Amino acid sequence: MEEYDDLEEKAHAPAVVTPETPEGAIVTTTRSGGTQSLSRN
Repeated sequence: MEEYDDLEEKAHAPAVVTPETPEGAIVTTTRSGGTQSLSRN
C-alpha cells in the first residue's frame, strides 16, 4: 500500500516534471529538502 504514502508525500511536495525526467519516473522534493525518485516501471 505504498501508493497511499506516495500520494501523501506529493500533497506536501508537488512532483517535479522536467524534460529530462524519464517517462514513468516521478521525482519529488521531500519535506526534508532532499529528492526522492519514484520508479514506475
